[in-house]
Amino acid sequence: MRAALILTLSLALLTLRTEAADPPKPPAPDKAADVSVGETRVMTFPAVTFIHAPTRTTFADMVGPIEKTLAAIEKGVKEKQITPAGSAMFVYRGVQQAKGMNDPFDLEVGWVVADDQKPLGDLKVRKADAFKCLAALYQGPVAGLGAGYGKVFGDLSARKLEPTGEHRELYLHWEGKDSPNNVVWLLIGIK
Repeated sequence: MRAALILTLSLALLTLRTEAADPPKPPAPDKAADVSVGETRVMTFPAVTFIHAPTRTTFADMVGPIEKTLAAIEKGVKEKQITPAGSAMFVYRGVQQAKGMNDPFDLEVGWVVADDQKPLGDLKVRKADAFKCLAALYQGPVAGLGAGYGKVFGDLSARKLEPTGEHRELYLHWEGKDSPNNVVWLLIGIK
């Protein structure tokens, strides 16, 4: 549960820079009302080809690597050097051991791409293996992701499933950090 809260805080940090550039907005509605968390289910997420930048980071410092990687991917797509075949995907390892904002973990920020994709600059390409996981669809703003992780981790515990230490997020639809329409697969690896 602590990892879920830290993860939520980190995603909120992702958008701090864009908030500073935006004009003041009226108070946001209650985020809890904008959150929907689907039922969890055990599934095997299929293997995908993934262009990414691996990094060792912390929740306090992850905004920079995420922005840099997504900008490089966007540039590659615009220049027709990257062929998207899916959505943005984040792969986390060691998050459960992170006790605070400054504890390191491994993060791969990237995009699902065509199988024949070649590396580009600092971006690496790998086949992300099929992934047995406990999954739930989350819909809502970044501020509500903790509710999604709370449900998945609660169900993980109730089902007595053992996590592998790898989590994936697949961003199926994104309108912005405050949108109630964002849709994210929350995938917690299980043994």
